[in-house]
Amino acid sequence: MKYYDKLVFELSREGRTGYSLPANPWNKGADTLPAGLRRSTPAALPQVSEVDVVRHYTNLSQMNFGVDTGFYPLGSCTMKYNPKINEEIAAMPGFQRLHPLQPACSVQGALEVYYEMNKALAAITGMSLFTFNPCAGAHGELTGLMIMRQYHLLRGDVKRTRVIVPDSAHGTNPASAAVCGLEVVVVNYLSSDETEFVLKLLKDYYPHLKVVPFKEDVNLFQGKKYPLSIGIKSAKNDILMLADPDCTPKNLLWLRGMVRGYRVPAAGDKNTQTIKHSSNQAIQIVLGYCGVKRTKSLLGCLQQYDALAYGSQYLGAALLGHPYTGSGRNLSYRRSFFFSQGAFIRHYDVADGSDDLFVYQN
Repeated sequence: MKYYDKLVFELSREGRTGYSLPANPWNKGADTLPAGLRRSTPAALPQVSEVDVVRHYTNLSQMNFGVDTGFYPLGSCTMKYNPKINEEIAAMPGFQRLHPLQPACSVQGALEVYYEMNKALAAITGMSLFTFNPCAGAHGELTGLMIMRQYHLLRGDVKRTRVIVPDSAHGTNPASAAVCGLEVVVVNYLSSDETEFVLKLLKDYYPHLKVVPFKEDVNLFQGKKYPLSIGIKSAKNDILMLADPDCTPKNLLWLRGMVRGYRVPAAGDKNTQTIKHSSNQAIQIVLGYCGVKRTKSLLGCLQQYDALAYGSQYLGAALLGHPYTGSGRNLSYRRSFFFSQGAFIRHYDVADGSDDLFVYQN
């Protein structure tokens, strides 16, 4: 197929037109419109003939791979197996004009189709029920995995958590498996000890563990900013939880408490302190407190005092609406917010200060 990369504006020529309409007797002119609704300059529309328009969009349509022009070897089941008559039926007014929020009394015909199809498929396969909620192949794949996982859990089989996916599989296959569980991302950056060996052992027991290895120094930033950025980019979930390897959770509800901070806290709730950018925006950063293990030594007492003083300052400032820092020992923010604010680009050349400077600048 000949490669086509033209914009419709590149085909535009002064004076060309692709339509010819009769005069409109009801057109009273733009002067009858309020001044605030009238354009001050003509619309920047291309001037092209009808045949130019037809050829342009036909060429663009041929850049898409479709079942009409080729074979689907993998994936795209919705298009690959649906006969043309299904598209015609779906385009019938009774189906095409349905709205998801219509009252049930106005969609009885569609519900009848669901009910009769459910009974027919159950009779053919011997199953009890079917669900028609999945909208496409990947959605149905995820639904199937969730049903399988729930089946094993109801039987008390909590160890059956692995899904074998070949490297030639459709990209949604491993994605669906990952969506059914949690995720831990470890950036193994230039480790010289037994970290790689330990991570391999852990990965055998924890299939949701994700390891991002670096064998050579490609750090374009100072300090830990680059490895941290790669880890955040590799994460699939939006809410991120940052902690140091030398910290331990106080209890099993630690993560739940931090995630709860993304909801507007109830009056008197002091479990987590939140930063809210405005009254109509979602909470993007959640700060938590990380204490120091109590010891009776002089060094331990100094560490406890330092942690108490430091934590009181930054949490106190956050409560007043003026957060200025946040430690990566117990910090959470949204992945989308991290990249929308330019990540660490504004202070990439500073050796220290990744999490605290990111919180300060936002």
